[in-house]
Amino acid sequence: MAEVAWFDNALGSFLPPRLSPSVTTAIDTARFNRHRTIFISDTHLGTRGCKAEALADFLAHNDCATLFLVGDIVDGWRLKRRWFWTDAQTRVVSEILRKVDNGTRVIFVPGNHDAYVPSAMPFIAKTFAPWMAGDAPRAETFPYLRLRGDVAIIGLTSGVPTAPLLANGRLGGPQRERFAQMLSQTRGQMRVVMIHHPPHNSGATPGRGLTDSRRFEKIIREQGAELILHGHNHR
Repeated sequence: MAEVAWFDNALGSFLPPRLSPSVTTAIDTARFNRHRTIFISDTHLGTRGCKAEALADFLAHNDCATLFLVGDIVDGWRLKRRWFWTDAQTRVVSEILRKVDNGTRVIFVPGNHDAYVPSAMPFIAKTFAPWMAGDAPRAETFPYLRLRGDVAIIGLTSGVPTAPLLANGRLGGPQRERFAQMLSQTRGQMRVVMIHHPPHNSGATPGRGLTDSRRFEKIIREQGAELILHGHNHR
């Protein structure tokens, strides 16, 4: 079953005792809705301000065919400093995994709180591997490409370790080059790009933006993209 394995993998390295992942949210059938797609980012599970009660309730009452998780879902940076976890946050995890067990397609890209230290990314790559894998095996995890009918989903990582109080992101030259190639190869399809940081130059305040955003903008001008999904700004 997806629940126990993912919960143990995602939180096991933080060491303090964990609550049971079997906690569930009561469902009011009158409020239940089905959607093709749900987009979530910056939930920051593991922090006091993550609004887990409302998120668990939303996930329990809204099912979807595809769930996009666009970074900073679990706040590894905070959890490493001080353990904080509640029943409500466990319910969020359980609701996501219930969707996986019921056939929802989950697609994930990491954010800056996922890449809080250099050693974090290999852990993220292993834990979330089924959710950020492309259709074809590649030596590099990012970018990855999934083709679903006439839709091409391209996942990027902008999460990099930063100094305290900074939240910048970066793609880097090799990833940008592969990204441009994927856009070119999928021209004529509905190209959906996932990236945690705002991908345009004025997308975030100083110290919080994508440091190579102008190069990203140039790629988009040259190759095009039909939809770009990002998070990070908490709005």
